[in-house]
Amino acid sequence: MKQTTINLISLLILFQISCAGGEDIPNDVVVGTERIEVPDVTMLAEGGEKQIIVSSNCAWLITVPPTDSWLSINPTSGTNTQTITIKCTENTSYNSRTSVVTISGKQRTTAFKVTQNPPVVVIVTIGNFSLTGLTNQSVDYSFSITPVSDDITSCGVCYSTTNKEPTLEDNISLGTRNDNLVNGTIMSLTTNTTYYVRAFVTNPSGTYYSQAREITTENNVPGRDDNTPSS
Repeated sequence: MKQTTINLISLLILFQISCAGGEDIPNDVVVGTERIEVPDVTMLAEGGEKQIIVSSNCAWLITVPPTDSWLSINPTSGTNTQTITIKCTENTSYNSRTSVVTISGKQRTTAFKVTQNPPVVVIVTIGNFSLTGLTNQSVDYSFSITPVSDDITSCGVCYSTTNKEPTLEDNISLGTRNDNLVNGTIMSLTTNTTYYVRAFVTNPSGTYYSQAREITTENNVPGRDDNTPSS
């Protein structure tokens, strides 16, 4: 009896298998996957162009954020693998800037970064600052600068009778630069008056100052008989 029952169960299983084998079993649905790959890009501070490759197996569209007017890309659309040109204007902010650019197909959207470096900051050191030839109305000055740089926009001294750390907001005497040496003369000073003087150098990264020096103009005024000799 037990053997008969086992045989019946086996026949039933074989019947179900044979019936199932007669049905059409659909294959797995294969969906085409889009692939879009673009490397991140680093640009120099002075701007310019750089070419990169969009590696893709589909049509794509590039979108640059409208706020990033310093960046342009050509072309902004294409099909499959293609070379694009990235162009940046000069970065004068002394900070790096980055744009996240979107590139998308029908099924896939990704992004890549374009980063532009800031300009190299040239830190200027002022040395050998001296004030000589002091008279009742003038004084000569000289100092050296390191390193020598072509991006220096102005140099000289600033001076004040009240501000012990004078800046460009006070009086200015522009000097003449010869290589790394700066020379000049402060004119039209007031007789028998104390001044605070600092050398300065300005380049695109900022203004650099020396330590302040204190001077007092002479009391002796040429052509007057009542001069009091300076002490």
